Amino acid sequence: MPIKGVSDIRRLPRLGKVRLGIKETSTKTGNPYPKAVDYFVCDDRVKAIYGEKPKELKILFPIDEEPQQWLRCYSFTRGLICKGDGETAMMLVDKETGALANRDSKETELKEVSCDPNDCPSYRGKQCRRVMNLQFLLPEVEGFGVWQLDTSSFYSIVNINSALSLLKNIIGKISMVPLKLKLIEQEVQPEGKKKKVHVLSLETPYSFAEIAQYAQMSPMQVFLPPPEVEGAPEDLFPEEVLNHQAQTPEVAKRGGKALLPTSPMKQPPKAPSPIKGEDFPKPETIKNLGNLRTAWHKFFKEPWEEALAIIGVESQSQIADAGEAWRRIWEAKTKRETE
Repeated sequence: MPIKGVSDIRRLPRLGKVRLGIKETSTKTGNPYPKAVDYFVCDDRVKAIYGEKPKELKILFPIDEEPQQWLRCYSFTRGLICKGDGETAMMLVDKETGALANRDSKETELKEVSCDPNDCPSYRGKQCRRVMNLQFLLPEVEGFGVWQLDTSSFYSIVNINSALSLLKNIIGKISMVPLKLKLIEQEVQPEGKKKKVHVLSLETPYSFAEIAQYAQMSPMQVFLPPPEVEGAPEDLFPEEVLNHQAQTPEVAKRGGKALLPTSPMKQPPKAPSPIKGEDFPKPETIKNLGNLRTAWHKFFKEPWEEALAIIGVESQSQIADAGEAWRRIWEAKTKRETE
């Protein structure tokens, strides 16, 4: 039997953090302070994929929950001492004084208090800040778990929330959809003064039609390239050797030279034909773009561009009905075999 309060708790394993700034040392006081930069500050595993100073990362959100965002107050000695939503907060207080706990507090307790940033001395003193915790997968980076990025930027928080709301309204989910997290320059106007700052932006290189198709695929289908026709490794089987082996005695007697096929598309169809096989899928079983691509590469082993040409489109984003597209392919391939 599961243990209530234990067995039902899930925490995503965290591989590391992606930061938006670096630590500098003040020449006047000698104290360290954070300095914002225009790139993501990452560890070596991420740099190995995206370079020393990446400005965009390919990400997936692992779950459909929106990122955590709270007003958070921290103490150097006690860590998080107050967390609120702008109306109420849970504060660690000194039981003797009733004030916010500090390093000298002997007995403390968590207490629910009102939360108003405009009247909060900790917020005005920048000990308390709004913080969004973004947790995401970096599918191209080694490791099993999530990466976390924290931001207190009002504009970054609004940008991320807006993009996720739009995505969820379109396809009903945010998890396992390929996205790009970027640092972009944006003009803002705090306190009536214009200036340019670097903020987070969530974007996608795909059309809405493609996003809807990707949302139905597994992460493996989304990020792994489609299978290609298997050829001999060039570094192990030189073309000269293969070409020599391809010459039959009859060809050699005539003084001819057997040439390797230049394209797998020009190979004659194998017997028996895959179209006539019992496991060849019917159009009604092809429900989405993932099914279509999988079936194409399994049964025909030809470049995906050939499938698009048969269907009569230039991009897979133009495929509105995967089953109908598969029917066109089936008809075209059947016609070729009977000619």
